[in-house]
Amino acid sequence: MTIKTHPLPYVELAVDVENLLPRELQIYGINVEIWLGKPVVQFYSFLSESLRPGETRKGLRAYNFLNEFQCGLLNPNTKDSVPPNVTLIYTLSCRSFYGPFEKTVKSTWIAPKVLPTR
Repeated sequence: MTIKTHPLPYVELAVDVENLLPRELQIYGINVEIWLGKPVVQFYSFLSESLRPGETRKGLRAYNFLNEFQCGLLNPNTKDSVPPNVTLIYTLSCRSFYGPFEKTVKSTWIAPKVLPTR
């Protein structure tokens, strides 16, 4: 998870996906929640990725712009402070030969990487 501040503040999430099914898998969306005690950022991104059986795809990306309040929570302005550890929950929406399904992943104590401004 990366927070970029130039030219506009936004969050970028990159996930790695592996198809363990014996048939082709289509990923058509990702729902992302970033928690800091309670939800700070929630968004849904449409994807269109097809994976063959056994294929691994690295770096599926989801983006969302941050408002000033969200940016202040995830990237504090004070000189000596570091970004807080957050809980990241994302759900991949998929469909396959076996029907539609969702896979949810929860990661705790993730520190967002903040890229410097230019």
